[in-house]
Amino acid sequence: MTRARPRASLRRGRRLALALGLGAALGLGALCAPRIASADDPKAQAKEYYAFGARAFEAGQFRAAAKAFDAAYRLVPRSALLFSAGQALRRQYALDHQPDDLKAAIDYYRRYTGESGELPRRGEAAAALAELQPMAERLGLAGGAAATDPKAPPPLAPVPAPGTPALGVIMVSSSVKGAKATLDGKAVEMPLSAEVPPGKHVIKLTAAGYFDLEREVQIAAGASFATDMQLKQKPARLAIETESRADITLDGRPLGTTPLAAPLEVSPGTRRLVVSDTGHHPYVADLDFKPDATTEVPVELESTVQRDASIGLFVVTGAGAVAGGVLAGIAVYHQNRATRIDTARETGNITEDDRQAYESAVARRDDFRRWSAVAFAGAGVVGVTGLLLYLIDSPEVTEPPSKEGQGPADETPATPVDEPLEMGVAPAPGADVGASLTLRF
Repeated sequence: MTRARPRASLRRGRRLALALGLGAALGLGALCAPRIASADDPKAQAKEYYAFGARAFEAGQFRAAAKAFDAAYRLVPRSALLFSAGQALRRQYALDHQPDDLKAAIDYYRRYTGESGELPRRGEAAAALAELQPMAERLGLAGGAAATDPKAPPPLAPVPAPGTPALGVIMVSSSVKGAKATLDGKAVEMPLSAEVPPGKHVIKLTAAGYFDLEREVQIAAGASFATDMQLKQKPARLAIETESRADITLDGRPLGTTPLAAPLEVSPGTRRLVVSDTGHHPYVADLDFKPDATTEVPVELESTVQRDASIGLFVVTGAGAVAGGVLAGIAVYHQNRATRIDTARETGNITEDDRQAYESAVARRDDFRRWSAVAFAGAGVVGVTGLLLYLIDSPEVTEPPSKEGQGPADETPATPVDEPLEMGVAPAPGADVGASLTLRF
C-alpha cells in the first residue's frame, strides 16, 4: 500500500503534465494562426470589409468600395457606412454616368438620413440628395427605394440565371503600395474584387522588398470573403568597414563589435547608427535602410586629443626610461672603476693620482645614480598620467536631434484590423466628389 500511492500520484502528475502540454500547444497554435475573420465574429468581418472598402475607394474602385461598405453595414450597422457607400457611388456616377449608380447613391443617402440617432453628415447627405434627385428625375429614375431588410446578406454577386450555380465574391486589400496579386494563378488588380465560382481559390500577394504571402480560401455559393492581407517586409542588411575594433548600436540597441563576420540584418526604415570606440570620436549618422538591400558604411574613426596626448606621454615615458637606463649604466661604470682602485689599495699602495681618481669615480657614480632615479621617477609619473588619460578616454556620443515626426523605423503602420475601425469620408463641393466620414468599430 505504501508503494501504490507514489505510483498513483505519478500517474496523476503525468496526466496533468500531458493536459498542460496540450493546452499550451493549442494556445500557441491559436497565437500563430493567420488572422482570418471568423464567421461567428461580425465585428471582425466588418473590419475586413471596411479595410477593403477604404483601399478600393483610394484606388478609384468605387463600386467595389460601395459593396464592401454595404456588407460591413449589414454585419455591424453603423450609419456612417451608408453615407460612405453613397459617396462611393456618387463618385462612380461622376466618372461614367451609369443610371444604376445614381439610383443606388440616392438610395444610400436616403437610408442614411432615415437612420435614428446623431447623424453628423445629415446636412451633407441632404445636400447630395438635392443635387442627385433632379438628375434622377430627368433620367426617369424612381430615385431608389430604401431596402426593406437592411440586415439581409449583401447582394455582392449577381443573381445567376436559373440552373446555374450562384457565384461568390472575394475581396482582398493590402496596406502595401504597389502590391501585386494573383487569383488562382491569374494576375488581378489590387484591391481585388472578383466574382468566383464556389470552391477553393488561392490568393497570392507579392511586392518588392516583402515576403510573398499566399492564402487558400473556400468560397460557398452566394457567399463573400474579405480580407486585408498584411505582407511582412524583408530585412535590410548593414555592412561596416572600419579598421578599429568598435561597438555598433542602432537606435540605441547594441548590435555587435567590428570586424563583422557578415552583414547585420536590420529592420528597414530610417535608423540612427552609432559606431564608437574608446579614444575616438564616434561616428553618428541617420541612414535609410531599404528592404532586401545591403547598406555599406565605410567608417574611419578619428582619435581624440586626449588619446593623442596619452600616446605622446607614453613616448615621453619610454624616452625617460631609456635615459634612466643610460644614466644607471654610466653610474655602474663609475662604480666599477672605483671598485678596481679600492681593490688595488687593499693589495698595496696607490698613488695620489689613483686616490683622486677613486674619489672622482665615487662622486660621479653618486651623481649619475641621482640623475637616473630622477629620470625613472619622471618616466613613472608621466607613464601613470598617460595611462589614466588612455583609460578614461571614452567620449560621450552626442547624437543629433531626431527628425520631427520620425518614429521607430521597425513600427508598422496601423491598420483597421489592429486598431478600432475609423474612417473619414465627407463630400467635397462640385462634381468631383471627395470623401470624409468618421467611423469607429
